[in-house]
Amino acid sequence: MSLILLNSFQEATRKSNHMKTKPLILSIAYLFLFVSLPVLLGLDMDDGLEAMQRGDDKEAAKYFHLAAEQGNVKGQIWLGLLYSGEGPLKDNKKAAKFVRLAAEQGHPIAQTMLGSMYLFGEGVPQNYVLSHMWWNLSGHEGREKNKTLLEKKMTPQQIEEAKE
Repeated sequence: MSLILLNSFQEATRKSNHMKTKPLILSIAYLFLFVSLPVLLGLDMDDGLEAMQRGDDKEAAKYFHLAAEQGNVKGQIWLGLLYSGEGPLKDNKKAAKFVRLAAEQGHPIAQTMLGSMYLFGEGVPQNYVLSHMWWNLSGHEGREKNKTLLEKKMTPQQIEEAKE
């Protein structure tokens, strides 16, 4: 796909130069399209998922990074899962970073994941208030059971602070 986009970019640049019509603007527009189109189409995600199916987590992470850098929530979540799992990529701080990016965009699964990270202190300092807050924001199924268990470890003040 990238080769097709590159050929289209080169062809458009050649035509714009031939026509003597704003070649710089067209070149910039096509370059932007060349760089962002795979992410907009989700191609990086597909390639990343295929790499995961082959068991190549490092290759998958490369593709998910491309998507995550463009603000793709699914890419951020997959990176969080890769970094929080077992294996050569395990890095709880990186996992929390990418899960937080998705959670801040309002993704309920990421919010639940981040709440769990705060509960257990994985990649972030253990913080029951923030755990409770992220679970509240998620509205995710099953969170009530988790919140009830968590509230047993919290003071009434902490519970109120989490709800604010």
